[in-house]
Amino acid sequence: MKVHGQIRAGGMINAGELEILLEGSSQAHEIGGERIVVRRKLASPRRLLSLLSSSLAAKLTVDSIEGDIVELEETRARIVRGNMVKVGPGCEIERVEYKQHCEIDPKASVGSAEQV
Repeated sequence: MKVHGQIRAGGMINAGELEILLEGSSQAHEIGGERIVVRRKLASPRRLLSLLSSSLAAKLTVDSIEGDIVELEETRARIVRGNMVKVGPGCEIERVEYKQHCEIDPKASVGSAEQV
């Protein structure tokens, strides 16, 4: 599944492969899948407006994300679990649990990261 824009989901989003190109504020309770990629959509008129208002900023807020391969940008999450996890710029993650590999960008905030 490939999403361009915004998401509002009170429950779980589950797909084998999920790519979210953020444009504006998005929310979901849980996200699960084999491969999960969240990126800020480039070259968007909203991107310029987001400099004026934080409510228009491209950001995903989610309670938990769980997948085999997880690559995130501009994501706020309580917990992220995966075999291979890449936490990119603009992320605010309370806890990362990974099995094989974890990479955290210097422009990201992670409370704790633990290999399990």
